[in-house]
Amino acid sequence: MYMAVTDRFPNISTVRVKDAIQQVQDLLSSLAEGVSAASLVTILAGLLVLAGAIAAGARARLYDATILKVLGATRARIALVYVMEYGILGAATGAIALLAGTVAAWMIAFFILDVPLTFDLRAVLVTVAGGAAATLFFGLLGALGALRAKPARRLRAA
Repeated sequence: MYMAVTDRFPNISTVRVKDAIQQVQDLLSSLAEGVSAASLVTILAGLLVLAGAIAAGARARLYDATILKVLGATRARIALVYVMEYGILGAATGAIALLAGTVAAWMIAFFILDVPLTFDLRAVLVTVAGGAAATLFFGLLGALGALRAKPARRLRAA
């Protein structure tokens, strides 16, 4: 069909739209994979920073748990305090990241790409809940040593 047009009108060039759309789709797919890979690296780096920060506070947690045990707190009560602490920390961090990310995405979409922002609530909820769960998990993992420590041994060593 398009050959008939170019034979009749030699100064007209034809472009197969199907091929152009496929190239754009391939390019956008590669771009999406790159963004996903960069996001994964960022998340892994954040988890490593989180683990490092929790490890840095291990001595203080051990001291606090020892004092609380001497004052009569049970391991379960101290664990509950840690669950609340790291749960609130994870939720607050997720909320701040959600706000900052949404504002940055809107600015890029509006000012640079000139497209409307599409907000995916499910992806946001999964990301924030996943971050809060990771914070809670790593926090409790770091607190296990403080929960297991015997107060008498710790007080003798001080």
